[in-house]
Amino acid sequence: MENLALTGDHEQIDRCLRALAQGHGIWRSDLVDRLKGEWSPLQRHWNINLASGLEAVRNIVWSNLIGYIENLYPRRAHRPVSPEDVDWSKEVAEISFNASTKREAVVLRRSSLQQRRDWLLLKYGRDRSASMRSLQRILDEAIEQIAERMVKVAAGAASSPGVSVELATPPRPPRQGNSLAHLVELSGELQQALNFVRDACKAQNRIFYTSDLLVTLLDLPGKRAAQCFDEATHIGQAVSIREQLAATLGDDRHHEPFVPFTWLERSDVQLAAEYAISDGRLVVSELHLLLAILDSDSATNRWLQRLLREEYPQVRAVAERHRHNGPTVVNSPTPDGLW
Repeated sequence: MENLALTGDHEQIDRCLRALAQGHGIWRSDLVDRLKGEWSPLQRHWNINLASGLEAVRNIVWSNLIGYIENLYPRRAHRPVSPEDVDWSKEVAEISFNASTKREAVVLRRSSLQQRRDWLLLKYGRDRSASMRSLQRILDEAIEQIAERMVKVAAGAASSPGVSVELATPPRPPRQGNSLAHLVELSGELQQALNFVRDACKAQNRIFYTSDLLVTLLDLPGKRAAQCFDEATHIGQAVSIREQLAATLGDDRHHEPFVPFTWLERSDVQLAAEYAISDGRLVVSELHLLLAILDSDSATNRWLQRLLREEYPQVRAVAERHRHNGPTVVNSPTPDGLW
């Protein structure tokens, strides 16, 4: 009986995702009404508060889609899958749902699926040997994988603690970073705060997201990361960002299970360590980590880009300036005040 229920759920999600890709995609004006009605399986799986307004609902739909799209992995029967294949599948899926954050894709917001496919063929068709048929095949495969993973997440498919449901996705290769990165550590205050959040995720059996990283930075007593957002945009922006991310993280209905990790196994922390080394330091500060998040390809960073729009580059510029000119971290674990 359970297998039959999961099969029915998969079919419903598949149908909803195919409908979502039609018309204006996530930019359709009737998105809330559709989620109240025939697309209610998506609303249920993503636990969307439909009373929060169209923009907030669209952000939740977008962030969930991007999270799943980032884990897409094309299947090829007759040849190995290349990194270009993976990137192309993600690009086609994002454009199909009208969820791309690329500047050149802004013109597609009021386009139909057919118009978005025409745009892809015009822009990339020759380089990718793409066709309408191949674009449909990629979308079909993306929807199949997304629906499958949504059902697994909802059913708690990983029966053993610490086992990810993303078993079909090959692990990302480690960053080819600075050979001294393993000597770098997080500042005392930063590591204590991040360890607390990681332990909480483990206790809840919830995967640790980049959003957890950013919320932790915004909550640190020194407020150096929060200051970057407020200075680049307006007072209160950091609080708003923190509240929106915390609300999403607080929803426990669609999170994947916890996967054990060390901090230097994360690519963003590795990048932050490289920034620290380039500054002649062996301790990662919250600004190093903020810059690494802003330079990452995470769903959280894409969400920030979409939220802040033209103000987004200013956040990085302010963080970069404070990185070099701001005060050092008081609670440094090193005797010479390195941060």
